Amino acid sequence: MTAPHPDALKLANPRHAGRIPKHINAAQLARIRHSAYTLPQVVKPADFVDDDAAGLEDHLDKLGYVLLQKPVAGARPSRWIAPGLMDEALLHLDAVGSAAGVRALMVERTNALDALGIAREGADWARTVTQPLALALHRWRVPVVFRTPVDAAPVWAFYRTGDMAMLNAALGPAPVYPHAAALTAHLDALVARSASNETRHLDALLPRLQAECARPLPLAELEAACNRAQDRWELRVAELDTLDGLNAELAFQGYPDTFEMARKLQRSVTLYVGAPNSGKTHAAFERLAQAHDGAYLAPLRLLALEGRDRLVARGVPCSLLTGEENVPANGALAVSSTIEMVSTTRAVDVAVIDEAQMIFDPSRGWAWTQAIVGVPANELIIICSAYAVEAIRNLLALCGERCTVRH
Repeated sequence: MTAPHPDALKLANPRHAGRIPKHINAAQLARIRHSAYTLPQVVKPADFVDDDAAGLEDHLDKLGYVLLQKPVAGARPSRWIAPGLMDEALLHLDAVGSAAGVRALMVERTNALDALGIAREGADWARTVTQPLALALHRWRVPVVFRTPVDAAPVWAFYRTGDMAMLNAALGPAPVYPHAAALTAHLDALVARSASNETRHLDALLPRLQAECARPLPLAELEAACNRAQDRWELRVAELDTLDGLNAELAFQGYPDTFEMARKLQRSVTLYVGAPNSGKTHAAFERLAQAHDGAYLAPLRLLALEGRDRLVARGVPCSLLTGEENVPANGALAVSSTIEMVSTTRAVDVAVIDEAQMIFDPSRGWAWTQAIVGVPANELIIICSAYAVEAIRNLLALCGERCTVRH
C-alpha cells in the first residue's frame, strides 16, 4: 500500500505527514487522533521535561514525534505519539474501543500499574522497586529504592486486557538491587564512624539515611547524598551538645533570674520560622510597626539600618544604635540596634530578634542567648531557621516560658 497523499492526512502539524508510517492510512490516523486523550501510547511534553521548561512544545517535535492534538491554554497539554507506536495504538483501539467509559478504565489500569511501581519514563517504562538493606550495627534496616527498565510489551498488553496475572507473570520476581553490597558497605562505614564518636543521638542518623535511600539515584550520587546526611547529623549533634552544655551551665548559675525585668513581664513569645525570603521578617516588622513601642535586634549594622528605614517608611519614628553609632530620633517609638546593644533594663511592648539561629555561633552566640533570655518585652518575636527551634525552646524553658511556632 502506498502512503496516502499528505492532503488526506488531517494533522495538527501538516509538516509531520512525512513521519507517518507508509502503511498507516488516513482513516487509521483519524482513529488515533480521535482517541488521543485516552490512548496509553500517547504522551505529553511533561512526560519528558518539566512543565515550565523552555521550548516545552518543541521537545517532542525534535524527537520525531507526531503532534496529534494542539495544547489548549489553561486546560489541556498537547498530545503526541511516536510513529513506531501507531500500530500498537490501533491494536489497543481494536481491543478496547473508544466508548465513553474507556477513559475511566484506562485511569484504573494506570493506577494498577502505579501500585506495582510501574510508570512511564519518557519514551520508556520503568519499575520502582524497594529492597531493604541490613546493616551490621544495631540491626538497622535501610530500604533502598531503585528503578529498573520494563519491557513495554506486557504493559501494552495489560492496558488492552487488564489481566494482572499475565502482567505479573511477564514481569517475574522483583529484581535485586545491583549495588546492594557496595551501598551496604558504604552505609556500614558511615554508621561505624558515627558510633565511634557519638552514641546518645545515633538513632537520629537512621531516618536521615533512610530518607536519602528512598530516592532512586545512581550509586555515586546516592553515596554522596548519604555522606551529606551524615555530615548534617554530625553538625546537629554538635549543636545539641553545645546547647546541652549551655543550658546546664546557665541553669546552674541561675542566669535567667539575673534578668529580673524580663522575668516579671510574663512574656508572650512567638517563633517566626521559615526559609530565607519566606516573608517571616516582613510579618515581624508589620507587627512591630503596630506596637506602642518596640525594638528590632539585628545581627549586622546594615540590617539594623535597614530595620530603621523599614519602620520610618511605615511612619514609626525609630532610633539607631550600633557599636559604631547612636542616632536618636525625635519622639522615637522604636529602636533598631545590633544584637550586642540590646537593652535588658528598658521594657518595650514588642521586641523582634532576627537570625536567632546564630545562637550556635561560637563567637557571637552569647549575644543571642542574652537577648532571648533577657529582653524585657510584653511580646517577643524570634525569627529563626527551623533547625534552631528546639534549641530556642529549651532555652526559653529555662526561663519558665513557652513559645508558639509560626511557619
